[in-house]
Amino acid sequence: MSLTLEHITKNFRGFQAVEGVSFTLERGEVVGFLGPNGAGKTTTMRMIAGLITPSSGRIRLEGKLSAMIEEPSFYPYLSGLENLRYAATLAGIPQRMVGASLERVGLTERRHSRVSAYSQGMRQRLGLARTLMTEPDVLLLDEPTNGLDPQGVADMRDLIRDISSTGMTVLLSSHILAEVEKICPRVLIIAKGRIQADGPVRELFNQLGAEGVSMNIDTPETDKALELMQNQSWVQEAFTHAGGTVVARIAHDDLYRVAPLMVEHRLPLLGLRPDVESLEQIYLRAVGDKTLAPARVEGSTQSGGVKA
Repeated sequence: MSLTLEHITKNFRGFQAVEGVSFTLERGEVVGFLGPNGAGKTTTMRMIAGLITPSSGRIRLEGKLSAMIEEPSFYPYLSGLENLRYAATLAGIPQRMVGASLERVGLTERRHSRVSAYSQGMRQRLGLARTLMTEPDVLLLDEPTNGLDPQGVADMRDLIRDISSTGMTVLLSSHILAEVEKICPRVLIIAKGRIQADGPVRELFNQLGAEGVSMNIDTPETDKALELMQNQSWVQEAFTHAGGTVVARIAHDDLYRVAPLMVEHRLPLLGLRPDVESLEQIYLRAVGDKTLAPARVEGSTQSGGVKA
């Protein structure tokens, strides 16, 4: 066990941002932490990092913890090397760790360049290097791929995999669900301050997934077609696709209902295909919300304390 949260709550002037959150991270786990805007995700990570105090509950940590929460900030007119040397001096970290951390994130060749000349991806990697200087046992990463181009996202993904291979425990929050699915064997999903789902991605597919078929309807009367499908008791879900088509999800056993309905209402059926579950679909079912934006801090006033 590396990190355990036991019934953590956080109140901000009467608003309960986090309520009864409990989970355990084992050594070497890479766990995705997902939730819509205002779900309590970043507040939970800030409590783990010691930046704000829980109103109640217990946080138990084995070993050292380091965190990169939201976009890292640096002195822009200092080089990457100078920024890390200064941070190491303030924290009492041996200077030898500066070069080792820069090499680990692939910034050795640009270590003498001013941070103002760094790309967004390079600044994110420099932030990761700063967290690694302490040689933590548990690493918190809040939106590490935020603002990165596809190559930067791929580079960050490889870095996180490399870090986890050393036995470090990683808790990673992100709103890029496809990346979480590639990196994290396990996910935690939080909504309205509570954990809604926790487990291996494959297991959550079994728990929250649904075997079925998706049907696509192509018609200029999109609103009428959508309303029609939503009014059918046997339709599990209906929505409009970006291309202007209506998509409806149904169970295999209800396939016989499709043709008569299409003929009766003269709707052109583009096709049927088996559903392939994704982490995005599981996420949406768990939170009951189509909002994929990352959570932000729900307040700034601290209250209460944490049990020892």
